[in-house]
Amino acid sequence: RVLLNDSFIENASFSEQPGPEGKPVYDVQLDVTDEGRQRLWQFSRRQKGTQLLLVVDGIAIAAPRVRGEITQPQVTIKQIPDRGLVEDAVELINSLRKN
Repeated sequence: RVLLNDSFIENASFSEQPGPEGKPVYDVQLDVTDEGRQRLWQFSRRQKGTQLLLVVDGIAIAAPRVRGEITQPQVTIKQIPDRGLVEDAVELINSLRKN
């Protein structure tokens, strides 16, 4: 089932972090709407430990696990190893918000 789609995301960005073996990894930050935050909170409080799938333009980008209640309007998906996928995903998400 779809928990959030692009209508619930206001902005996307990413940052580079040091990763294992000296290779960088990337964290994606998604700023979600109030309704998006509410949906994430409702889901996360009942589904701790569940794995989510971040899909952008039909491509799976990450599969983070829900570690606790998501209550903030910014969600961070950590340690994605492929910079190209991250850049493309962030660019596409932000371009959808401009339309």
